[in-house]
Amino acid sequence: MKYDVIVVGGGPGGSIAGKTAAENGLKTIIFERGQNPGEKNASGVGLTPKIWRDFPDIMKEMNLPSQRVNRRCTAHFCDEKGELVSELSWTPSKLNTYKEAREFMTVMVYRHQYDKWLSTFAVDAGAELKTSTLITDVLRDSSGRVTGVVDERGNKYEGIVIAADGAISVVARKAGMRAKFGPYDTTLVVNYDFEAPPEKIDEFIGDNALHAWFSPLYPGVYNFFKKDGFHIGLGQWFGAITRNLRGYLEDCIKSPPVAKMIKQLNAKPREFHAHQLPWLQYPKKTYAHNIMLVGDAAGFPCPLEAEGIWHAMYSGRLAALTAKEAIDNNDVSERQMKKYEESWVNSPLGEEFAAGKEFQEFWAGLPFNTEKVGELGDIVNNSLNLFTGATSHLEMSQLFLKSLREKGPSIMPLFRKYLFPYVFRILEEELNDLAPFNDMFEKMRPKKKIRRRN
Repeated sequence: MKYDVIVVGGGPGGSIAGKTAAENGLKTIIFERGQNPGEKNASGVGLTPKIWRDFPDIMKEMNLPSQRVNRRCTAHFCDEKGELVSELSWTPSKLNTYKEAREFMTVMVYRHQYDKWLSTFAVDAGAELKTSTLITDVLRDSSGRVTGVVDERGNKYEGIVIAADGAISVVARKAGMRAKFGPYDTTLVVNYDFEAPPEKIDEFIGDNALHAWFSPLYPGVYNFFKKDGFHIGLGQWFGAITRNLRGYLEDCIKSPPVAKMIKQLNAKPREFHAHQLPWLQYPKKTYAHNIMLVGDAAGFPCPLEAEGIWHAMYSGRLAALTAKEAIDNNDVSERQMKKYEESWVNSPLGEEFAAGKEFQEFWAGLPFNTEKVGELGDIVNNSLNLFTGATSHLEMSQLFLKSLREKGPSIMPLFRKYLFPYVFRILEEELNDLAPFNDMFEKMRPKKKIRRRN
């Protein structure tokens, strides 16, 4: 069977690729292994404002049963016993340059609802959606070049292939683009899904629907609240796993503040999930002759927090537009497909990876490092204590600086190696603009050393 475009995977990236291709007059088919798009997904998700910015005609219509608008995020720092030490919350910044980003942080939904809803736009645009179909191989011509795909029943389909089939992409492997992601390119993520009465979540959580938990007991934990339930989970790079991750997650759930939250919400565990999630410093090669990789298959989740829905949708659209150009030029060569990679590199998607190495390694070095994250929690809490009255502010400031010096040998190298290079790389021009402040800071320096009473 002959098509212009073959999309493998009916998730966000696949649906947008299919929609865009069909809207541009290309004969398009989308293959989904589940009975419905999203059926196989193992988590809920936070949709970022960038999706409303870049796909406004679609997102203005979203009204899913599970969605909850999140206007505030909270990070909880706990000690080695799991007890709460300090918390930080933040809301959308006024520095954001578009309306949605100033109004909310994320909108929380369940993927099985979102993916199914999103696929209707591809179908309405004219794409054919073929569900309950697993693609098992690629189709090659007599010269060995990929010309299409083969399903589990042996049916063959010819056309430009857009692989949106996730972290363990069959298309990428069968096409010889890669064996699989390396042990420090992908994470194992485990989470529990809890159901809870919506009125309880409204009362205790409201629009503070994204929480993160940090403790020496477990790697960084995410906590997403939807309309009638929530996910709580964690992940770790495969190469860094030293303990069963479910055990870490149980430690978090049993810790006093989390256990109290679950009790207040009358929450009951509904499902346990485990899945792979790419978390790369920079994507690998994303194209070959007649093939383009999008979303998780390309390794596009953000290197800082691993969010990947916008990345999948954005790359899916770019791939479909490249396919349109290839059809118009009657050219599906690797040289033509390279234009896809050039397009995402020079787009907001490429900007996400401008400091991917620093982002990923900083996250690995602190929030995912149970030996270091406790020290980070102490620093945060001690800094907040500068504004209490238990000890004079001058003395507390001096004690805080002394503690920084003591913790410096273990914490500061992480900041110097990962955080500072990011600041100087991305903000070099802006930092140069701060030079006039140097004289002001020098004039503000005390002429005499302030001494604290004994």
